[in-house]
Amino acid sequence: MTQLIDPLPQLKEWVPRIFHLHGKCATIKWDVIRDYGIDGPKQWVYHRTPGFGDCNWTDIISDLRMQGFHGCIDIEGWHDPVVP
Repeated sequence: MTQLIDPLPQLKEWVPRIFHLHGKCATIKWDVIRDYGIDGPKQWVYHRTPGFGDCNWTDIISDLRMQGFHGCIDIEGWHDPVVP
């Protein structure tokens, strides 16, 4: 997400090689990108706890399971701006 790459097509290609996943998400501030671009003076992306950002975790977990993923997902949320 922080590289503006949709994670779902990547999963479809790489799930057979994934054995462990770090659960991260991001919120993209499209209004900031429209006004300033990604190299502008304002922050345009925030790391988020899975489920609080722009990723569809229902689809991500469903795709993982339907393609045979049985590993663990470590949730990373310490960098989320709402976590104290």
